[in-house]
Amino acid sequence: MTAMRSKKKRRTWLAALAALVALASPAVAGAGSKDVKADAVLYEVTENMYFYDALGGIIPPLLLITGQAQPAFRVADATLLGTANLGNPLCPSELLVTNPKAKTCTVTAAGQDNVSLATGRGSVEGTYAVVLNVDNHADEAEYVVQTGSFSGEIDLSTRPLGTITGTFRPTGTDLQIPFSGTFRLPFSLEPGSGKHVGPKAGANAYYLADDGKTRIKVKNHEHLFGKAMVRLEINF
Repeated sequence: MTAMRSKKKRRTWLAALAALVALASPAVAGAGSKDVKADAVLYEVTENMYFYDALGGIIPPLLLITGQAQPAFRVADATLLGTANLGNPLCPSELLVTNPKAKTCTVTAAGQDNVSLATGRGSVEGTYAVVLNVDNHADEAEYVVQTGSFSGEIDLSTRPLGTITGTFRPTGTDLQIPFSGTFRLPFSLEPGSGKHVGPKAGANAYYLADDGKTRIKVKNHEHLFGKAMVRLEINF
């Protein structure tokens, strides 16, 4: 009997939460916290990348390695995880806050880009979700309380810096919310020359600042399994 009452109470609580979240309209968009540089920061958790030829066909790895095919496009799908500050379209209400002290919401995203190797520019699209942690606060949040999609243009021609512009479209609304973002691809320094090289496990890794010169050391929480993650800063 006690277990039945507990389950009923849990269902009632979840129903109430869902109703309250539905009232938290994404139209309530502010400028975000003044003491941070971005309204949201996401990190690339996984990426699967393929090369395509000029006709749009995927190039088998053996043909690419042996030089029998010339890649024209880089197509990749990725998953991202991060946080958004309270008061912007990805965290419109305190009901969604995952970290009360920091006033942030947890955001997940899955996207795909198609970038020309000739220009470093291309398109990007995907979906996102705002998630809460309702049953195990020791792990990552997983209960979806808001969803939407995004699309835009990506420019990676100035790696290790990149830019993205586009719009977010919250599910169930007619809103198209413009955003801009900066990709910071991590890199390490080649001993002696100081040249930028791919980040190596166990070695210091850096992001490049907006001035194109200053190095920003990658923090411990910006690593996954010893490797630095790509950082995406979003502003509305």
